[in-house]
Amino acid sequence: MRKLLSKLKAFFRKLFAPGFLFVAGAVGSKIVSLLTGALATVLIVYSGYVLYHTFYTQNQAFNASWDVQQYKPPIIADETESNPDLSSVNPDYRAWLTMYGTNIDHPVVQGPDELYYASHDVFGEVSLSGSIYLSAGNTPDLSDQYNLIYGHHMDNGAMFGGLDEYLDEDYILAHKTGMLISPDTRYPLEVFAVILTDAYESQIYTTGPQRTVDEILYFLTHPTDNTTVTYYDANAASQAWKITALSTCASASTNGRLVVLCMTPESAAITPVPTMGPTAPPELDPTPPVDEPSGLTPVTEIEDVSFFDPAGQGRNVWAIVNLICVLLTAYMLFPVLHLKDKYGRTKLMRKANELAAAEDAAAPEAYAKLQKFRRRFRVGIGGGTVSLVAAIVAFILTENMKLPMVLIDRWTPLMVLILLIAWLIDVRMTRYREKPDDEMKQE
Repeated sequence: MRKLLSKLKAFFRKLFAPGFLFVAGAVGSKIVSLLTGALATVLIVYSGYVLYHTFYTQNQAFNASWDVQQYKPPIIADETESNPDLSSVNPDYRAWLTMYGTNIDHPVVQGPDELYYASHDVFGEVSLSGSIYLSAGNTPDLSDQYNLIYGHHMDNGAMFGGLDEYLDEDYILAHKTGMLISPDTRYPLEVFAVILTDAYESQIYTTGPQRTVDEILYFLTHPTDNTTVTYYDANAASQAWKITALSTCASASTNGRLVVLCMTPESAAITPVPTMGPTAPPELDPTPPVDEPSGLTPVTEIEDVSFFDPAGQGRNVWAIVNLICVLLTAYMLFPVLHLKDKYGRTKLMRKANELAAAEDAAAPEAYAKLQKFRRRFRVGIGGGTVSLVAAIVAFILTENMKLPMVLIDRWTPLMVLILLIAWLIDVRMTRYREKPDDEMKQE
């Protein structure tokens, strides 16, 4: 027993010895630092994944990838062009909707109810951005006089997020026309009315073969208290033979809805899709008023916009590598891990001023080194500031983060060049990671 007690006493003496406690504290500190670093890494990686997933979802909402655009029927027929039919992949496919000069360029599908395609893409896969879809109450072949098409209001302008622009009359006049192309019929579209209403307005959200153009036109001229008509072209309305309504959420209210109504005149309503030979789409109005544009020329090809987009070619995208270049350029000027090391060197500048004021001839070499350091440091800080300003300005002028994200675009070489210049200036001029000479540290 005595031996056991003696061993226990010896053990506890070693345990609480200053040296042992110091080592244990150092090990514990390293463990805490390791755990903290691991946790920070996990959080950074997860945050990066969330950021990527958010932008990926927004990018997919444009339906600009080749996976979708390969099924787009030609606006202008070409006998050498033969696109696959989306209905062979998804039997719920009904038509393709294009509003010229806008981001609205999507296939239209139709589900068993008004909710299914609000959370599924055009291939039937679960998707937060959903699809552009025809009301379940409409006839699948678009033969109804009134067809209602839904789309999510995406903040980046995807899906029907761009319909907000139609609250501006000047924008309407420049983007009035479009096309709704079913597998066997073309329906030229012209915007003639824009309204703000709510989700419970039966005159807008009741669909079916029984709905007529006259009913919709009467409602637009005699709206309820819940509806505001922000734009109405009576002349175009008088030519309406078929009406297509594009509906999305209005940002001002949870139940608010923005609806853009497009008409198709009877003379141009039923135009079979040509199968041979180039044929221009029919004109809605061959003699438009002088003060109104006649619409933009349809785009016959839309290139693929994938996440890795090295060409760029002026597409409506922005590149995440360009943003990273801006952040790294900022780090060159304000190094978080070496901020004190870098800007602490300003004490040497003050020392140089003191030597200059005292005309210290006793240390001419030290004074010369301090003066040289001061000049290089100031040039480095000035060059770093100019590089950062150039990177920010270039990013603002060339990138729009509301658009789909890609890895790189045609402006990436410029952003990388600015970053390299900032790095060279930082390494050659400021040199804050090197220890100053002993002579420079003399007080």
